[in-house]
Amino acid sequence: MAFTLLLIAGLQVLNAEATRPCVSPLYAEYGQIAATFVCSLPSSYYGIYWYKSPARNERSVVSIIDGVVMSGDDKFGISPTGSLIVRNITFEDEHLYRLIILRTRQQSETHDLRLTVYAYPGNPVPLIDVCGGQDFCFAERDRVSMLSCKIEGARPPVLLHWERQGEGPDAERVETSHSTNFTDPLYSTFSHTNGSLVNGTRRLDLLTCVSTVHVPSSEHHQSSVLLENVHDSQCYQLTGNHERRHYLIGSDVALDCSHDSPQFVVWKKRTYEGKFEPIAFRAGGDLEEVGEGLEISANGSLIIKSYGITHEGEYICINANLSSEGCLLHSTKALVLPPAHQVPTIAECEKKMDCILTRPSSGVLSCYVEGVRPVLLLEWEQVNSTKPSITFSHHQYTTDNRGDRVFDVRLTASYELTGGPDAGPVIVACVIKSPVMTGQHTTATIVINSPAHAERSSDMSCNDTPASSTIAWAIAAVTSATSLILSLILVVLPPAHQVPTILECKEKMDCILTRSNSGVLSCYVEGVRPVLLLEWEQVNSTKPSITFSHHQYTTDNRGEVFDVRLTASYELTGGPDAGPIIVACVIKGPVMTGQQTTATIVNNSPAHAELSSDMSCNDTPASSTIAWAIAAVTSATSLVLSLILVGLLIAVRNGGMFRKMDGRPTPL
Repeated sequence: MAFTLLLIAGLQVLNAEATRPCVSPLYAEYGQIAATFVCSLPSSYYGIYWYKSPARNERSVVSIIDGVVMSGDDKFGISPTGSLIVRNITFEDEHLYRLIILRTRQQSETHDLRLTVYAYPGNPVPLIDVCGGQDFCFAERDRVSMLSCKIEGARPPVLLHWERQGEGPDAERVETSHSTNFTDPLYSTFSHTNGSLVNGTRRLDLLTCVSTVHVPSSEHHQSSVLLENVHDSQCYQLTGNHERRHYLIGSDVALDCSHDSPQFVVWKKRTYEGKFEPIAFRAGGDLEEVGEGLEISANGSLIIKSYGITHEGEYICINANLSSEGCLLHSTKALVLPPAHQVPTIAECEKKMDCILTRPSSGVLSCYVEGVRPVLLLEWEQVNSTKPSITFSHHQYTTDNRGDRVFDVRLTASYELTGGPDAGPVIVACVIKSPVMTGQHTTATIVINSPAHAERSSDMSCNDTPASSTIAWAIAAVTSATSLILSLILVVLPPAHQVPTILECKEKMDCILTRSNSGVLSCYVEGVRPVLLLEWEQVNSTKPSITFSHHQYTTDNRGEVFDVRLTASYELTGGPDAGPIIVACVIKGPVMTGQQTTATIVNNSPAHAELSSDMSCNDTPASSTIAWAIAAVTSATSLVLSLILVGLLIAVRNGGMFRKMDGRPTPL
């Protein structure tokens, strides 16, 4: 070996810096299994020697002499092409290595090569002190006197600097100070800038800390902070000067921010302590931070997904471009509609629907809504403007918080009917007056429960037979014809067109009733929804007239539908010798107004009874001949009209009044 060293020392050493055969430096990451110097060695050589340092007395760690590997161990090895292999990289492996190439026994060249060991930081992105580990955050400039960013646990040291978004597309450098700490074997680098001095005239500013790593290749990472200049902002002085809006629970809500597409957007929400805190912000198209269930649209609007009670409150949007700035406030409130029926419930009604109540002339009425938010305002009102009027007083509201942030609201009020015991029914409504759903209401028809309403006529029977007077027979004939025609017409009407039934009539059709000057009449409808209002009216305008009083309504709930009955006292004012009067039971409900059934009332006076006793089926008085003639003519007329009507119905069903035969219109 001593002879070999003397031989090498005596040989001519070539300056090989210009023709270095290997890449230097060689970068190897700490902990790497192996690193190999990439070399382009001559195709023919006598020997190759690798040393751990350029020192003269250093022994080679591995060599090849005349094609034979002379040394090597677990740490160092040599490739078939003569390149050095360093295994299990540690920071102690970072130094200069020497390569000596013997081209011949007399000619050699020497090269010094560097191995650099690097270590990536655990987080290559700079950490800004006010961002709490996030690579993008928001801060108020008044709270920040100095901004710092750092990279820890790196080797070699990382370069840091601060930038600010300038007036143009390119960023501009910010005055920065640096410091580096070495904790063997790693470095920590810090960069500082005075945040309060960075263009304090802007409402919003974006500052970015940029890190640069040069090994093994050049890489850049960055973190940013969006700064707001709160001290001079006029936005927060506008609070309270805006309209509160209600949004339905579960809906998606969009709060506007700007008509443009701002470069910088900050959304804040007022806390219970009264301070606005950031909930979403964006800078440019890449940097964005939003809370759960929130989005920022392209124009800066805040999108609240599935609006809930926790989203209630005041919001402020601060937006800025390079040339303009602005802000906008919103106040929101959750809206929970009453479940199922979005109308109040009248306490005295069994179901949440309109009903008829029989009540004294004064008393108490209550209505309520359940499971709503916000608290709704209820009011009692009179719906029909006809007398008697009704007055309400002593309004009392009760509100119960159900714990799930919704409320049950009840209104109780005293009422007084001012029209007296003979007045007709009064329709009242419990109405929602809150701005979120004004107008929804439920009505109740109040009937005065006076003793006179309980009167019934002792001569009233479902089986009463009309007197056999001349007038009665004539009227019967005319009414029969009318009834037949009406029946044919009703055949083609839809089932929804129902008519009331007069209790004294055997069938649901018009009839003739022989009654005294005063008594009671009843009519009803069955299986309806909502509750219909019935009224007795005089149809013919000829005297004698008839008056109705003591109206009494009864409503029976058959599950989902109702049976409604109207009973009223009547009085004929034309005297015992008056002619017949046609009255009608008419539906006044808003859904089917106008449907009616009529009855012809004949006065049952003694004179009428005498006339009736002289009339029989086998002994027709001469004075009744005209009546029989009228009846016969009327019956014939009824038959003819019926046939004509049937023909018209058939024609309509077949597609028209005419059909063509031989190219000419031919009447049916």
